Amino acid sequence: MNTSKKRYIFTDFDNIQKVKFKKLERVCDKIFILINTSDKFIPFSLVRNLQKLGKAVKWIPVENNKNLTLNYHICYLMGKMHSKINLSTEFAILSDEDSFDSIIKYINKNKRKCRRVKTGGSKRKVRRKIVTSNLSQRPIYEGERANKDEKKEWVPLEEQQDSLVAYRETKDRLKLVATRPYNLTSLRDYIHINNQELVERGKLSVEEIIDMMELNNEIEVKGSLVAYHF
Repeated sequence: MNTSKKRYIFTDFDNIQKVKFKKLERVCDKIFILINTSDKFIPFSLVRNLQKLGKAVKWIPVENNKNLTLNYHICYLMGKMHSKINLSTEFAILSDEDSFDSIIKYINKNKRKCRRVKTGGSKRKVRRKIVTSNLSQRPIYEGERANKDEKKEWVPLEEQQDSLVAYRETKDRLKLVATRPYNLTSLRDYIHINNQELVERGKLSVEEIIDMMELNNEIEVKGSLVAYHF
């Protein structure tokens, strides 16, 4: 970043596909992307671009809820982060929806800079259809686009986001353990041992799993000690 101030960006799976990543790399320290657990595929181009941001990208899985949209979860996450981190960190939401403006106004009144950045993407819904590749016989998704002859690769979310699976499995294991890791070092070792192959192949970040558990209020880190809330 070109500025000494930190900036956290909040968005969802749909909006992250509309932004220019070269610009995004320069203006954020962390980006939180909320995604429905029912979304099983993500475009390969998105995966490739997000990998450049490394650990700055935090995927937040959200269970389906017919009565709520991801916007509500973004507001909740921002409120939670607002109460935890230093006020010098700026917040930004990537969205064209003005429904966020009230919470942005509230956060600004509480001494933190916060704003909404429009993506400028088309509001028209994208129709997706499943087509089958003759070479691999694997279903891939093809979105509506200007050039209908252009192929767009899609890859399973599970193949690119092993951390989501590891996060759920780690939480389930810890629920059954009588004596849980009591500090960060032992928790890191516990996660590493149970996901050794993925970690050593560079497909899984232990720190990302810990971050997800913290954000979901399932653990609380006090100094080097870990408190569990499940």
